[in-house]
Amino acid sequence: MATRDRFEISLACSKCGATGIAQASENEHPFMEHPDFQIDVLPRGFTIVKHARYRHETKVACDNCGKLLTP
Repeated sequence: MATRDRFEISLACSKCGATGIAQASENEHPFMEHPDFQIDVLPRGFTIVKHARYRHETKVACDNCGKLLTP
């Protein structure tokens, strides 16, 4: 099993101003077929609406106003 690179992502909704810090991880080795991006801990006020193996394809929604964000 590959090791995971863990990091934090700042989330900020440009519509209502809600903010938070998510904890995420992905495969550490660049030779892997895909990074297997995951949000491990999501701050209160945000919901994952689309899981994807790549960060740019993952979508998070603000619970206050419903705006979609890319982490």
